[in-house]
Amino acid sequence: MESEKVTQVMKAPEKKGEHLIMLTKNGFIKKTPAKHLFEMRVSGLKIITLGEDDELIAVEHTEKPAKMFVVSSAGKASLFDTNEVRSTGRTSRGVKAIRLKNHDYTISGFLVTLESSVLSVSEKGIGKRTKAKEFPMHHRGTTGVYVFKESTRTGRLVKALPVSEEDEILIVSRLEKTIRLRVSDIREQSRLTSGVILIDLSEGDSVIAATVL
Repeated sequence: MESEKVTQVMKAPEKKGEHLIMLTKNGFIKKTPAKHLFEMRVSGLKIITLGEDDELIAVEHTEKPAKMFVVSSAGKASLFDTNEVRSTGRTSRGVKAIRLKNHDYTISGFLVTLESSVLSVSEKGIGKRTKAKEFPMHHRGTTGVYVFKESTRTGRLVKALPVSEEDEILIVSRLEKTIRLRVSDIREQSRLTSGVILIDLSEGDSVIAATVL
C-alpha cells in the first residue's frame, strides 16, 4: 500500500518450528508460527493486525523460549519470558508487552540473554551500556523499570539495542552528523546512571538513529 514503509529487513527463519516475535509502537507483542512465511505469496502475507495509530517496530524469530527486552520512549524497560506470549494466528493483534503512560510509545524490542549488554542512546547524544542481568524479570504488561532517566542534559531516549564487546555502532543526527564507535570503548554502567557523551552535537541538532554495524 502507498502509506506503508519497510520497518525491518532480517534473515528469514530456517525452520517451520520457529516463531516470529513482533512488537508494535503501542506496546503490543505477538508470537506467531514462522511456518506462515513458508506459505508466502507473491503479493506478500499479512502477519499482524494493527490499529489505525499503531505500527510494527521490531521483529525477531526464535525456536526456543527466550527473554524479550522492550523499551519505551519514557526510558522504561520490561524484561519478560516469551513463554508469557501465547502463539496466535496471522490476523491477531497480540497482547500487551509493556504498559505505557500518557504519550509514551515503544522504541525498541529485542531478544537478550542475561549476559547481553544493552546500549541506550538519547536525542542529545548521551548513552550508556548496561548488562541485561541488572534488570529484574517481570511479567509482560508491566510498566517496567528505568533503563535511562531523562533530564535536560540527556533529552528523550531515542534508541536501545543489544550489543557485544566486539561490535561497532553508528550514530546519526538530524543534521547528518555521524560517528562510528567501538562498543568496548563505552564503559558499562548501572541502569540508574545518566550515561556519557557519545556524540557532540551543535545547537538544534539531535540523534535520530543508532545501529550496530
